[in-house]
Amino acid sequence: MKPIERLAGALKASPAVVFTGAGVSTNSGIPDFRSETGFYKKYHEDDLAIEAYFDDPDKFFTAFWEKFSSVFDAQPNDSHKILADLEKAGYVKGIITQNVDRLHQKGGSKRVIEFHGNIFDYDLIHVTDKNRQLYRIINSDVPVHSIMDGNQLAYRQGKYIYKPQVVLYGEGITKWSESLLLSNAVKTHIIIGTSYVVSPFNMISYNNPNKDLEVFVINKEPIDYQGHATQIIGDCSEILRELMTYLK
Repeated sequence: MKPIERLAGALKASPAVVFTGAGVSTNSGIPDFRSETGFYKKYHEDDLAIEAYFDDPDKFFTAFWEKFSSVFDAQPNDSHKILADLEKAGYVKGIITQNVDRLHQKGGSKRVIEFHGNIFDYDLIHVTDKNRQLYRIINSDVPVHSIMDGNQLAYRQGKYIYKPQVVLYGEGITKWSESLLLSNAVKTHIIIGTSYVVSPFNMISYNNPNKDLEVFVINKEPIDYQGHATQIIGDCSEILRELMTYLK
């Protein structure tokens, strides 16, 4: 039996929780992080860390804009739309995503946990001279496009600096308990478009107590999954389109 047929059989037996990463959105024109042409061929993950945000906002936003400027005009691709269709049909219980682009929601998915936040909500932060970790959140109705327009002055407002509600490296996760509750309720996990090396995101499946858990990986490159997983290698959208033919 082909791996994709096994996946279809697992979905027919019970719904899955889907874990997605940047590879799901590359067909929407958003670059990924760790592939041969990814963001980290030029930058390092430290450039998108909370320390970088506080230490050198100009440098931080230069990298941030280069990575995420394509998000605003991006449209859902077949991967997002098919996952929404799978949820509607009862094959998918929900999505836990690393992505901050909200393309799953635009594509029609209803239950989406934004594990790393999103680029569209933001805080206005006052950084003190004595303690840079002490800040105050201020409500603001400034359109996000006017902040993230590539202009280094745009994200400043006097002594305040805008910060997208993206979970940067070095920041805590607020969606851990919600993610575990969802992921532990199913017998099938599908990991799509991610190298699955970022912690604690990758610990959600690793910590699953279900001994009968089946894990399927859909990615353009094999990943080093720490456990048994069925890997289906190729373009995410093409594989999901093929999957749908087995579910009809």
